[in-house]
Amino acid sequence: MGDREHEHLRALDSLAASGLTYVGRKADVRRAETYHVANPSLFASALEEMRRKQILHVGNRTHLELRALDALVASGLTYVGWQADVTEAEKRHVQGVHAFPTNFDSFLDGMQKSQKMHGGDRAQVPCQEVGGTGGPAANGSHKRNAVVDLTGDEEEEEEMGLRKKRQRVNNGGKATADPDEDSECAVCMLAKKQFVCVPCGHVCLCAACADIIAKSSRECPICRVLSTQIIKTFY
Repeated sequence: MGDREHEHLRALDSLAASGLTYVGRKADVRRAETYHVANPSLFASALEEMRRKQILHVGNRTHLELRALDALVASGLTYVGWQADVTEAEKRHVQGVHAFPTNFDSFLDGMQKSQKMHGGDRAQVPCQEVGGTGGPAANGSHKRNAVVDLTGDEEEEEEMGLRKKRQRVNNGGKATADPDEDSECAVCMLAKKQFVCVPCGHVCLCAACADIIAKSSRECPICRVLSTQIIKTFY
């Protein structure tokens, strides 16, 4: 991508030059570049996510969502797993730009309900999982929208595939004889696909793109059918 005069790339270069220091920033820059080429509709949300990661990394917690989270922590959380929920809430704040509007709020509400149950207050708290979009569960388990176990060494996978994907872009998107292409994410074309869209059954998403799509359109990138779940596969 030698020509960087497009407004997307100028905005990305400006953000990178501002002094990004959070862990994973290089992978995020590469992903944003790929979205610019392959899926421009995701570029703006990727850029905003990078901004939020940096702000959180330097300790700026003036955003209303983070202030609400800090106030809840200061109130005295004691239920099992509350520390992990704080980390998850921060993650949802960062990704909120492409998530459902109530994603963060409902998760925070789930944390409050979990604390009430821990303190013996079971009024208006269902026996099963609480939280409209998958907040903390009453039994201490956690559900993250419909995406299961969005973990993995994404940066290493992207590093290994970056040169090949850029070559494809330079070739006008023409297919190559590389046998690994069948394993590539259909959205970013960088990481290994390992998530299946349900009910259509297409295995087509890497962890990062599965998380984004589960919190935005929920459409399978192959057939555009609305997904009720996006689940990690093992094969």
